[in-house]
Amino acid sequence: MKFILISPSDSTTGGIESMHQFGRAIKDLGLQCEVFYVGKTNKAQEYFSFYGLDKSKSIDDKENNIVIFPEIYTNIIHKIKKSKVGIFWLSIDNYLYRKRDSFLKDKFNEIRSLIGGRIPTFRMKNYIHLAQSQYAKNFLKTKGLKSFLIEDYINEDFLKSAIDIDLSLKKPVITYNPSKGKKYMDLFKKLFPEINMTPLVGMTRVEMIKCLKESMVYLDLGQHPGRDRIPREAAVQGCVVMTSKFGSAENSLDVAIDEFYKTNTSYNDILKLGPKVHEIFKSFSEHLENQAKYRRIIMNDKDRVQLNVKKFIDNFSF
Repeated sequence: MKFILISPSDSTTGGIESMHQFGRAIKDLGLQCEVFYVGKTNKAQEYFSFYGLDKSKSIDDKENNIVIFPEIYTNIIHKIKKSKVGIFWLSIDNYLYRKRDSFLKDKFNEIRSLIGGRIPTFRMKNYIHLAQSQYAKNFLKTKGLKSFLIEDYINEDFLKSAIDIDLSLKKPVITYNPSKGKKYMDLFKKLFPEINMTPLVGMTRVEMIKCLKESMVYLDLGQHPGRDRIPREAAVQGCVVMTSKFGSAENSLDVAIDEFYKTNTSYNDILKLGPKVHEIFKSFSEHLENQAKYRRIIMNDKDRVQLNVKKFIDNFSF
């Protein structure tokens, strides 16, 4: 039996890293696992080389093998004739082409994706389903699909640097990802121009860690298509995390912070955010302690992935 993971060759996103982490855990259990990269570049292979997964030159489509696709590639699943097929659900919103800026646009994009060849969920009964988040697992359950929760973990550099957090360095600053929730972040900045905000853009990993170590709050009003990385990276660097209630951020398992730190995105809801941020700045230590459980969960993510993968292997009949 051999696992073959299908990965875009030019993507180094958190979701694709999750698949490589799954592959590493498979290999650690003494099983074979290779990656077949779709595309002509070596970007992903080089970026994730430290996971030690072999590159497959072709998809070895044999009866005893298991080919795992990310949900964005369900349009090419039909090429597998003999192997068992699995789908790793890394981003529900990306599968649905959901941007959450407009309901009508989201619905139009979803229909267009199905017309373009993506398999609808009602035709996925015979596939193995792996979930990167509880959000994905919940979605699949509503479609009548059983799935195995795998999860993922953040980069070791963020975990190592989390050991030494100097709270004296903290400043009343919000960090944020400018590529997420732009519509709502722009409104927040317009309503509260007095709050200092630093976009996490154009930074090396070392620069990003330094920035997070010096910030009090990480704010993410965007969609959360899976169990997102940057909120977790910010949390272990001693930032108080605040999010929207979109996607995975809606449930208390994927983003395990109190409701005080989550918000809807209407004008009135965003209007209430400024006073909350000022309160966090004023009583930072107290709010940081309120998220201690969230940080402990993140620090144990890697061990939990190993256990989840072993449970998947032990409980699935191949």
